[in-house]
Amino acid sequence: MLELKPGDRVLDVGCGPGGCFPYLVRAVGPSGLVVGVDISSEVTINARKRIEKNGWSNVQVIESDARTVKLNGTFDGLLMFAAGDVYASPSALENLFPYLKGDARVCAFGVKLSRRRSGKLFNSFFRAMVSKLSFPSAPDFLNYEPWNLLENRVGKLKVEEYFFGSMFLAWGTIHR
Repeated sequence: MLELKPGDRVLDVGCGPGGCFPYLVRAVGPSGLVVGVDISSEVTINARKRIEKNGWSNVQVIESDARTVKLNGTFDGLLMFAAGDVYASPSALENLFPYLKGDARVCAFGVKLSRRRSGKLFNSFFRAMVSKLSFPSAPDFLNYEPWNLLENRVGKLKVEEYFFGSMFLAWGTIHR
């Protein structure tokens, strides 16, 4: 969805232990750059171990809040995988978007409330899970269209729903 190519620079904000790094590294090649950002010191330790284990010289991890992280240069893509505290935070998006090129691709994946009859059974489960697992600084991102703030910045997003409408994948291109 990010349409990355060799030499591109990509941000993985809310990168966790770096589960997306192998795919991003493969897409940008050795001449590209992957920069992971995560607020958790425990998680960034594991991301750094993954980088070291794989010998990636073009992957960096920054331990920081997305609302205040300082970055160098501009990026061709922004991934927010299960990072509701980022894609639903006006201040995080306000801080990150100046680092994106005018035609950057943006992609977010996460949980959402479902309007489908079969999916409504999971709404209370996801509400409980999000309240227990989210950072205290996280905005209330669990709703029926959690990609709305992102869409306000990017323009019309393509959105696919999964798992009875309880998960989503949204992506698009910035047009400045």
